[in-house]
Amino acid sequence: MNQPASKTAETTVSRKQAIAARFDRAADSYNQVAGVQARIAADARSLLHVEPGSRVLDIGCATGRETILLAKNGAQVTGLDIAADMLQKAQRDYPSLTFKEGDADALPFSAQQFDAVFSSMALQWSDDPATAMPEIARVLKPGGRAQLAIMVAGSFHELILARSVAGLPESVNTLPQSLVWEKAACQAGFHVVKSTVETYTEHFDGIRSLLYSITKAGAGLSDSGHAQYSFTRHSLKALEKAFCKAPNGTLSLTYHVLQISLER
Repeated sequence: MNQPASKTAETTVSRKQAIAARFDRAADSYNQVAGVQARIAADARSLLHVEPGSRVLDIGCATGRETILLAKNGAQVTGLDIAADMLQKAQRDYPSLTFKEGDADALPFSAQQFDAVFSSMALQWSDDPATAMPEIARVLKPGGRAQLAIMVAGSFHELILARSVAGLPESVNTLPQSLVWEKAACQAGFHVVKSTVETYTEHFDGIRSLLYSITKAGAGLSDSGHAQYSFTRHSLKALEKAFCKAPNGTLSLTYHVLQISLER
């Protein structure tokens, strides 16, 4: 039986509130620990040509460190994020830029307002690619470009396997395949200019630093918000023992990221 519409709406709001709260807690630590996120964003940014004076939307701008780089050649860039504390830090650090609180699934902008849309490591928190993609298409002008970096299925496979081996419950969100995002883009009226799935791997000395890299960047492990805090000393030890370690004893964490270039 389908959920009543009101119940579904309540669940969505609660989920988004939990995501926003988690990223709010990470506002002060984000820039220090989000190294892989910076690499992914830099790769995405290199694929988007931004004209001076053009209007650009940065979805999931977090602390604004990509927003300011997008604006360096004279573009008028607006940063959007669901987390109010992230936006407060961004506005303090970059007072000349415009930041707005909002959700990628219901963009708070009128139609055909932007020449380009940029988003890196944010859209995986969308409720559904079929919701987010039409919203991006709606706010873009005809001929506008979108450059999106989206975490997709296969990410964190080392952690997922280790939890299974250790007998711990699953705690990582199920992410859509890249093809699901591509299909949603096409159905929203986009032309896919380029689409690749890139692999980014981080290495850690131990399980605590690995988990720290996730939680202190605001990502958490699941939408429920409780999984990242459920570890005991025993479960942490079991999880680290279950990890497949490199010859030098380090632990790896892999991100599979769809880098997709779109034209409206």
